[in-house]
Order: sequence, then structure tokens, then C-alpha cells
Amino acid sequence: METKTFNEVKTDQRDVVRHENGYYYVQPRCDIRENKDHYYLLLEMPGVNKDTLSVQVKDGQLMIEGKMNIQEDGELIRSEIYKRNYRRVFTLGKTVDTQNIDASWKNGFLQMRLTKKEEAKPREIKINFN
Repeated sequence: METKTFNEVKTDQRDVVRHENGYYYVQPRCDIRENKDHYYLLLEMPGVNKDTLSVQVKDGQLMIEGKMNIQEDGELIRSEIYKRNYRRVFTLGKTVDTQNIDASWKNGFLQMRLTKKEEAKPREIKINFN
């Protein structure tokens, strides 16, 4: 079940999305997990490197972009690898502390940890028995 905190910007259900400036982007596949303190995102973005990866938070949206950057030598005689630009946008709910987001990159995967605001974390309610 996907949490309502991550309401994605609506697109069709296909991988390829046409962006306003005429570029085509692929939405990277994403796993979202949650515990009482954090949300965790794992995005699959093969071929992207640190120079072509961008993560921003603006106006309550988490924007992730990356460009596949593979150096190619020689004459191309067959191509089965789709060269792609990645873009995914999530609208963040009010439960995410946008000042406390961590991201790391390893082996083609972007890993992110988004901290929940204190008021969004579950708390125990004391029950009075008379």
C-alpha cells in the first residue's frame, strides 16, 4: 500500500514522459518504505553518475533528475541499450521534514531517507483508569 505522503505528479502509466521543454524522460522505478521515524526511497537509475544527478525540494515537491552518461568508443553497429534521461517528481505531504533529507548513490541506485516531522510520528496515548 502506497502512503498518501508520496502523491506523484500524475502522468500516464508508461515509463516515458514528455516534459514541457521537449525532452523525453523515463520515470525511474522506485520502492518506498516507511517506519515510525522515516520514509525510505530506492530509485533505480542505471548509467547516471554524480555529474548528471540532481535532487531538489521546492514548493513541497521532491524532484529527482539524472542523465545516462556512458562514454562510447567506436562505430555503433547495433544498439539495444536505451539512452535515457530520468525524471521523477513526488508531492510531499506535510509529514516530511524537508530540511532533513539524506541521499546516497551506489551501483545505479539512489537511496534517500526522509525524516518525518515530530508531529507526524506515532505516539503512545496514556489511558487513565478510574
